[in-house]
Amino acid sequence: VLFVADAPGRLEDELGVPFVGEPGRLLGKMIHAMGLSRGEVYLTYLAKCSPGRADLEPASLAACRPFFDAQLAAVRPDAIVALGEGAAHALGADGPLARVRGQWLEYGERPVMPTFHPKALLQHPRTKREVWTDLKKVMRRLGLEAPPPRRG
Repeated sequence: VLFVADAPGRLEDELGVPFVGEPGRLLGKMIHAMGLSRGEVYLTYLAKCSPGRADLEPASLAACRPFFDAQLAAVRPDAIVALGEGAAHALGADGPLARVRGQWLEYGERPVMPTFHPKALLQHPRTKREVWTDLKKVMRRLGLEAPPPRRG
């Protein structure tokens, strides 16, 4: 599974490590809930450096697209999880993320599941249930079973 967001934040850019900080920890929990580890998935961004502001210009995404496509060809994931509206739109979603999340798309020949970014889940915890529904669709497509719920 390849997880992709639109661009790294400043901390990720400085450290050269994808998905760190509180959103990264939450993404790690999401991956673990799928019965996987961070070492079994591929984490990346469409843009390869932080834009230094909240919005990402289409030119930045276009300039980095060949690098992302090369990563995709090398990794050959069975599924892509597009985290956030920017990544979802760049990979073919048409419309607001709230409407297209949870629906399978295709990027090239790869299935794409758009869903909310972990950063958005921290701001709006009620959406965690929706993301879990999306991730279970990815799991079903890959033939993965959810681990049993933790007790206590």
